[in-house]
Amino acid sequence: MLRKRFDELVENAATAVFVFMFLVTAMQVILRFVFQRPFMWTEEAARFLYVWLTFLGAAVIMRDNEHITIDFLVKRLPRKVQLALSLCIRLAIVVYCVVVFMGSLIMIRINWDAPSSTMPNVVTMAHVYLAVPVGMTLLIYYVLRDLPAQARALFSKTASKEAKLEEVG
Repeated sequence: MLRKRFDELVENAATAVFVFMFLVTAMQVILRFVFQRPFMWTEEAARFLYVWLTFLGAAVIMRDNEHITIDFLVKRLPRKVQLALSLCIRLAIVVYCVVVFMGSLIMIRINWDAPSSTMPNVVTMAHVYLAVPVGMTLLIYYVLRDLPAQARALFSKTASKEAKLEEVG
């Protein structure tokens, strides 16, 4: 129940960011091409929202296991090898996310007071960089959430029909 609510919260946040980005972009286009009077902040706001959407969307896609994979060779391997490879890849993803998370904290600290060029009193660059640790935390959570089932599947005597195989990618 809690898991489902959390998943809905993340997906709703990504959807809200997308809708807001769409509205800001539409407003920019209409004001620029119809009225020849665009707001200066709309392009930058759309870019910042796109950064947030990228990281939230990556987490949702990881949760649903829908990242693009090239698996034509992996599918030819025995089931246990597929599971072991998937487990190794997911652990590598966690390591990568931790490294990116740590680097993003440095960037947030450096840019804490750096104003955006068109919205200096509203948004600092730290607000944009904050998308990175939020996204990495969500990615780590979603990867680790499925690891126990994968490990059980790998080490069970039957080649794991009980746990779903996460695509290797």
